[in-house]
Amino acid sequence: MQGVVAIDRHVTLAPSPPPPAQFVEGDTPQCRLFRAFSDEGAGFRAGVWATTPHIRMSRSHPVYELMYILEGQADVTDGDGTQTSVGPGDAIFVGRGTVNRLSIQGNLKKIFAIAEG
Repeated sequence: MQGVVAIDRHVTLAPSPPPPAQFVEGDTPQCRLFRAFSDEGAGFRAGVWATTPHIRMSRSHPVYELMYILEGQADVTDGDGTQTSVGPGDAIFVGRGTVNRLSIQGNLKKIFAIAEG
């Protein structure tokens, strides 16, 4: 699919795999996803993702990712200890290879755009 694709913040989300267990502190989160667009040949995808609270331990980010927060709060701490807090209406970009830790307080929902490149 190409062209203009609307991403509905209220779309029904389907269960999706949680982050790998070796990167999660505490209980495994419950995650949900709607993929609005995907071009596997280009390594690009976009949609809506939601999760229950969790902490994803520090690791190198595997993709380029732009996130627009719809609901919830999160703290992203990069490799040098700089913390960025985001909430509804905030956007954040994390570059591939950026070491970061993610702490999600409460349920979180975001629109995402990911490039593998």
